[in-house]
Amino acid sequence: FFFFFKQTFFSLFSSLPRLLAMSAQTKEPRKGGDANVVDFISRVPVSMLLEEEQHRETRDPALEDKLLQLATTMANQRDTVMMLMENQRRIDQLRASALSADRQLMEEMFIEFENKIDEHIAHVRRVRQQQDHLLRLMDVSEKVKEQDRCIRKFCEMQRDFMQHMQPSLLMQTEAMRALQTAQASLMQSVGTMAPPPPVAPWHITPPHLPKAAAPAEPAAPAPAAAPAAPAETGLRAAEVVASTNEPLKVLGGLVPYPRARPDEDAQTLFSAITGFFKNRLIVCTMIGSRTRQQRITLAQEYDRLFHRDMVADVLAKTSGPFNRLLAALLEPETLFLARCVNRAIKGLGTDDGALIETLCTRSNAELVELREVYRQEFGRPLELDVGGDTSGHYQNLLVQLCKGLRAPEGDADLAIAKDDAARLYQAGERRLGTNEETFIEIVTRRSFAHLRLVFQCYAKLEDFDIERTIDREMSGEFKRALLILVKTAKSRWHMFAELLHNALKGIGTNNNTLIRIIASRSEIDLYDIATVYREIYKTTLEQRLFNDTSGLFRKLLMELFGDRGFDPEKDAKKLRKALQGSSNMLALNKVVGTRNSNQRQAVRVAYDGIYKRELLADIRGELSGDYLRLVQALMTPPLVYRAMEINRAIKGLGTNDALLIEMLCTATGHEMKAIKEHYRQLYQRELMTDVSGDTSGDYRALLLALVENERDDNAPPNLALATEQASRLYAAGEGRMGTDERYFIDVMSRHSHRHLLAMLEIYEKSYGHPFEKAVIGETSFNFKKALLTIAAVVRSRVDFFAKALHNSMKGPGTRDPDLIRIMVTRSEIDLREINEAFFKLTKTTLEDAIRADTSKGYRELLLRLLEYSRRCPPPPPPLPPADLLAITPVPAAAAA
Repeated sequence: FFFFFKQTFFSLFSSLPRLLAMSAQTKEPRKGGDANVVDFISRVPVSMLLEEEQHRETRDPALEDKLLQLATTMANQRDTVMMLMENQRRIDQLRASALSADRQLMEEMFIEFENKIDEHIAHVRRVRQQQDHLLRLMDVSEKVKEQDRCIRKFCEMQRDFMQHMQPSLLMQTEAMRALQTAQASLMQSVGTMAPPPPVAPWHITPPHLPKAAAPAEPAAPAPAAAPAAPAETGLRAAEVVASTNEPLKVLGGLVPYPRARPDEDAQTLFSAITGFFKNRLIVCTMIGSRTRQQRITLAQEYDRLFHRDMVADVLAKTSGPFNRLLAALLEPETLFLARCVNRAIKGLGTDDGALIETLCTRSNAELVELREVYRQEFGRPLELDVGGDTSGHYQNLLVQLCKGLRAPEGDADLAIAKDDAARLYQAGERRLGTNEETFIEIVTRRSFAHLRLVFQCYAKLEDFDIERTIDREMSGEFKRALLILVKTAKSRWHMFAELLHNALKGIGTNNNTLIRIIASRSEIDLYDIATVYREIYKTTLEQRLFNDTSGLFRKLLMELFGDRGFDPEKDAKKLRKALQGSSNMLALNKVVGTRNSNQRQAVRVAYDGIYKRELLADIRGELSGDYLRLVQALMTPPLVYRAMEINRAIKGLGTNDALLIEMLCTATGHEMKAIKEHYRQLYQRELMTDVSGDTSGDYRALLLALVENERDDNAPPNLALATEQASRLYAAGEGRMGTDERYFIDVMSRHSHRHLLAMLEIYEKSYGHPFEKAVIGETSFNFKKALLTIAAVVRSRVDFFAKALHNSMKGPGTRDPDLIRIMVTRSEIDLREINEAFFKLTKTTLEDAIRADTSKGYRELLLRLLEYSRRCPPPPPPLPPADLLAITPVPAAAAA
C-alpha cells in the first residue's frame, strides 16, 4: 500500500514545503520520514491542502477533477485497509476458537481412550478369574472322577472280601455264642449276677466291614446285607506316600577332604601323637576333616610307614567323650553300631535307649548288614543276644526287627494299607485289652512307605494319630520302641532331630547319644537333620552343640559339620560391622561365601535376634547392583529363591520364557514339590495358575505337566517301556504327517531322568539319529526349546549348566542375572562337576572366566562360592549307558 501511495502522489511532492507549513499551522508534531507525510495526508482533506493555491490562481477544471479522483481513490484505499484489518482480526479469532475446539476434542478423545483401557483391563481380569475358576473346576472334576473310581474299586474288593470271609465269620460268631452261653451257665451256677444277653462279636469284624447277621438256622445261615460303601475321602496312595516321603539328601555333614595326602598326613599324625607335646588339636583336625574311607586309607598308610596301629595310638592318647567320638569315627560304621548294641546288652542291666535307637531307626538293609557284622564280631546271632536281655512284647518286637523281615521299599497299596489300619484299630482301640502281636507284625514287616500310608488311613479312620493309640494302649519300653518306629517311618530326620534335642535339653548332655547319632549320620544326612532341627526348635543344631559341649569334643563335632568353628552369632556380628558405614566387602564375602545355605539362614536368624533388624533390609541399604543381587540370592533359601525367579519370569508385561523354561525343565520331582509350596506361601497363588495365565498352546501344556506330575527321581529305568515309548514317539512325530504333541508331553514330563535317558539312547540306536533332531524337525518356538532343555538335562545336567554359564559370559558384556542364578542354585549341588564340564567345553577354567568378566567384591564372592563348591560331595553318578547300547534296534516299520 505504501509503495502504491508513493507512486500515486508523486506529482504532489513538489508542493512538500507548503504541506509542511500547513502542518505547522495545525500544530501537529512533525515525525520525520515519508511515513509521517503519508499519515498526515491521509487524515487532511485535499481541498484544505489546495485552498491557498485556489485563492491565488485561477481555477483549473481539469486539475480539480484530477484532485477529486485522487481524493476518491484515497478514501477507497483507506476503506480497503480497514477491511483487511477487520478480516485479519476475524481470522485470528477463528484460529483461536478452532485451536480451543481441537484441544477440547482431543481431551475428550483421550478421556474416552483411558476409559476404554480401564474397561479392557477389567475385562482381562474377569477372564483371568474365569480361567482360574475353570482350572479349579477341572481339578475338582478330576478328583471326583478319581474318587469315584476308588469307591467302585473299594466296593468290589469289599464284596470279594465278604464273600471270602463270610463262612469264617459265621463260624467265629457261633463259637463266640457257644462260649458266652457256657460263661452264662457257669456264672448262674455260682450264684453271680446274670451276664448280659449274647451279642455278636463286634471285635472280630473290622470297623469298615459289615457285621454278619445272626443266622436263622445253623444249617442255612442267612447272608448279611451289604451296607452302603463308606464315603471316600479322596485319599490316594501316591498322594499319601508323596506327602510324607523324605526328599533325596542334598548334603551330608562331612565331605571328602580335597587336599588329603595319605603319606604326608600319616607322618603329620605320627609326629602329633608321639611328639613331646602330643598335639591333640592336630589329631582332632585331621580325623574330623576326613571321611571314613579317607580315614581307612590313612590308617593303612600309617601302618605301612610305621608298622603301628593308628587307631590304638590315637585312642591311647585321648580320653572322655573326645576319645569315644574318635573311636566311633575310626571304625567302620556298621561295626560301630554292632559294638553299640553289644555294650547296651552286656553286663548287668540293659541300656534300652541305645538299643531302641540303634535298632528302630535303621532301614532293613542296614539291619541285615548289622546282623551279619555282629555275628562275625561276637560269634553269636544278634537276635539271640537281644532276646536274652529283653522280655515280653518288647523282646518280640526287637527280635523281629533283627531278623530283617521288612518288605523292600516301593509303591504302597491303598487297599492293603486300609486293611492294615483297620487291623490296628481292631487290635487296639476297638477291643478290651490290646493285641500287641498285630502291632508287631505290621510295623516290623511292612515297608516304611507302606507304613506312612497305613498311618494316614488310620488318622482318617479315627480322627487321631496312631501315636495316641500307642500311648494309651501300650506301656514301658515296648511303647517307647513302637513310638520311635512310627516316627521313623513318618520321617527319619524328624526322629533323629527329636533324639538329639532330648540329648541336649535339661541339665547335662547325653554325650553317648550325640556320638551315636552324629558319628553314624555324619556322611549320610546330618545336614538334613540339622535343617529339620532348625524348623522344629527355631535354633540351629550347630549352635546347640557349640553351647552344650566344650574343648576338643566340641571342636571335633564342629569338624563333622563340614565347617571349622561355625558360630552364627559371631558371624552375625561380623556382618553388622561390615554393613555399618562404607560396606566392608572383604569381611562380608568371608562370611557369606564360606557358609552353606543352612548356616547362612542360621546367621540371618541370629542377626535378627541380636539387633532386632532385618538383615536383608540392611544389605539393601548398603549394597547395590549385581553385588547386591548376588548377596540377596545367597541369603535366601535356595528353593525359595527359585520360586522367586519363576515369579520374576512371569510377572509384568511379557514373559521371560528362557528363565521359565530353565526353572521348570531342570527341576527334580522333590524340588518341584518344594518350589510349588514356597510359591504358594510367597504369593498366595498357585504356580500352575500363574504359569497357565502367561503361556499358551502345547508350550503351556508341557509346563503345566511338569509342574503337576512331580517326577519320581528314584524310579529305575524300565527298558521294555522305554523301547515302546521310543517307537511311539517316532510314530507320533517323524512317522506321520503332523505331530502328536500330547504324547511328547506325556512321556517327557512324567518319567524319571534315568528312564528318559534309557529311552533317548534306544531312540538314537533304533533310528540312527538323536531324539533332538526329531524335536527340531517336528516342533517349534518355546515348545521346542522346552523339549530340547529336558533332553539336554536328561543327558547331562552338568553339561547343560556349563553351557548356560558359558553363554552368560561370552561375547560383549555379561548376563549377570543368569550367572548369579546358576552359581547360587548349583553351588552346593554340582558346581564342582559343572566347573570340570566348563573346562572341557571352553578350554578355560570357570575361575578365569569369572575373573575376566566381573570385578571387585562381586567377583571375589563368586570365586569364594566356586572354592566352597569343591568341598561339597559329588552328586550320584548317572545311569551307565553300557546296557542300553546292547539293546536290539527297533525297525522303523515296526514303529509305524
